[in-house]
Amino acid sequence: MSVPMPLLISNLVGLFLLMAVGALAVRLKVVPLSITGQLSHLLMSVMTPAIIFRSMLQPFSQEFLRDSAVIFAAGCGLYLLSIGAALVLGKVFRVTPGRRGLWALCVAFPNNGFMGFPIIQALLGDTALALAAIMGMPFNIFLYTLGVRVLLSDREGESGGGVSLRKILLTPVNVATVLGLAAFLLQIPVPDAIYTPISYLADMATPMSMLIIGMGLTRCSASQVVRDRDVLAAGLSKLVLLPLLVFLALKVIPFGNELIAPVVLITVAMPTAAIVSALGEQHGLNTDLAVEISFLTGLLCILTVPLMLSLPL
Repeated sequence: MSVPMPLLISNLVGLFLLMAVGALAVRLKVVPLSITGQLSHLLMSVMTPAIIFRSMLQPFSQEFLRDSAVIFAAGCGLYLLSIGAALVLGKVFRVTPGRRGLWALCVAFPNNGFMGFPIIQALLGDTALALAAIMGMPFNIFLYTLGVRVLLSDREGESGGGVSLRKILLTPVNVATVLGLAAFLLQIPVPDAIYTPISYLADMATPMSMLIIGMGLTRCSASQVVRDRDVLAAGLSKLVLLPLLVFLALKVIPFGNELIAPVVLITVAMPTAAIVSALGEQHGLNTDLAVEISFLTGLLCILTVPLMLSLPL
C-alpha cells in the first residue's frame, strides 16, 4: 500500500507546523522548557492511552485478530533486527567507545508514541493506529530487556539484570492496548458518558505530542550537533540506512493486510525515541549524545519521512 503523496505532504506539513509552534512558545518565553517533562508524562499516561483505547473500539472481526498476532510478531522481528543492525553500524562508523550502547539504542528505537502514532492515524486511520499500538508492546519488552543490556555495555562489567517485569508490561500504553483488545474481543459497549471524555483526550494527543517535540528541539543548537561525528552517523543510520533495510525486508514478507507494512515502515522511519535519553539518565550515563541525536533526527525527519513513505511497498 502506498501513501498518496499529496495527503502525506499535507499531513506532515501540518504536524511539523505544530512542532514549530512548540519551539516558538519556548523561544518567546510563553512557556518554560522545564514544562516538557510534565507534559510528556501527561501525554504518555493519559492522552496516548485514550487514543489507543478508542482505536480498538471497532466491530469484531477474525481478520483484525489475526492481523494483531501478525504485527506483534513483526514488531518482535523489527526490534531484533534494529538492535542487531545498530550494533553492526556502530562498529562500521567507529562510534566512540563508551558511547556505543547509548548510540545503538538511539538508532534502534523510534519515537513511536509521540510521533509515530499521530502520523499513522493521520495517514492510515484508526485501524492502522490499533495495529501500531499492538506493535508498541514489543517496543517496551525489547527496550527494557535487551535494550538495557546494550545500554549498560557502556559501563564495563554491568548488565541489564534486575529489570522489573512489572515496569515492562504495566505501562499506561500497554494497559490501554490490553483493555482495548478486551473491549474488541468481548464487544463491550462503551456508554457515551465514558466514550466522550475518552474521545476528547484522544483528540488532544496529536497536537500535544507535536508541541512537546517542538519544545524539546530548543535544547540543542544545530552548530553544536553537526560537529559531533557520532551524532551525524546516528542520523544517517536512524533515518536512512535502517528504514531502507526494513523496507527491503518488507518487500519479501507477504502480509495479509496491506496496512501492516506501511505501519512498520512509518514506525521505523521515526526519529529517535525520547525515552532513550531518560533511560540512560536513569542508569547514570551522560545523555548529551541521546539529546543531540533526538534533536538531529527530529529535524531531518521532515525530509526523510516523506522520502521513505514514497517507497513502493
